[in-house]
Amino acid sequence: MYESIRQFARRGAEERTQHRNELAWGTIRAHADAAGALYKTPYLETTFVLTPHTLRMPMKRDETPFGRVLTVEPTFEDAPSGWMKAFDGFNAVQPHYDLTPAGGGHVRRCRCAGARTSRRSGR
Repeated sequence: MYESIRQFARRGAEERTQHRNELAWGTIRAHADAAGALYKTPYLETTFVLTPHTLRMPMKRDETPFGRVLTVEPTFEDAPSGWMKAFDGFNAVQPHYDLTPAGGGHVRRCRCAGARTSRRSGR
């Protein structure tokens, strides 16, 4: 965790954007949670940034009369119900998606490099 925070503090001016801050927070939060950290503000305590490292891509295979179907159902730990509907509710890939879990808080799904291409080809 210390190294993640140190790298975040030492980043250059060109990396001080909202998107980069959110991706860094997603990484730092994972380390902080593992260490049992306490958060100073409700925002930090309840904000989760879904990063490429926290996204899970389980696959499900089904046999149908038309052949085998392979379904990929992206998810993440404590994913709010209906999060995929929010993601699929747009005609184009968004820079980020904001979700509110049932228990409160905030989940932001940030787009990483390459996501625009992979989402288009996945449809």
